[in-house]
Amino acid sequence: RIGGRRIEITTFRGQGANHAARIHDDLARRDMTIGALAWKLEDDTLLDPFHGLDHWRSARIEPVGDARERIDEHPIRYLRYFRRAHSLGFHLAAPLRKLAFDPRWLQVTPREAIAAELRRILDDVASPGRCLVELHECGALQHFAPRARDDPQHGHRAARGRIPQDAALGRRAQGRPGEA
Repeated sequence: RIGGRRIEITTFRGQGANHAARIHDDLARRDMTIGALAWKLEDDTLLDPFHGLDHWRSARIEPVGDARERIDEHPIRYLRYFRRAHSLGFHLAAPLRKLAFDPRWLQVTPREAIAAELRRILDDVASPGRCLVELHECGALQHFAPRARDDPQHGHRAARGRIPQDAALGRRAQGRPGEA
């Protein structure tokens, strides 16, 4: 931590004929553009080949390259995109919002990794309910928490639609009408 901010220093994952090619290849393998930045200490330049700073400024989580390819490489990224968007107060880019959850991703993702991401949603996100509602609405939550799906046979319905309304009621009770 530097000045209360977390700074990550990682080793290269990239390959290439020279240093610049290795850095670019490494950044191309990252999951989000806001994390695909490199700072050259020797001349104080920032390498941002995927426009991560622009996405940061517009409060948008964008995948590096094709969203499905990034998630197919490491399926836990699906949950991570949602968690990071909600923990930062950002929104998901259209390619991520439109990407349907593929239940096959669960077959190759360790349960411990899924549990850790779900815990981080509960621990790190200011409004974990909103994040979980989004995961429910895109059809993903039912695969992690089967009781979260609509089940007319047993006479209950998942919370779809109720959480945002309850949240709005809570804001009005705190004297903040009209906030969304």
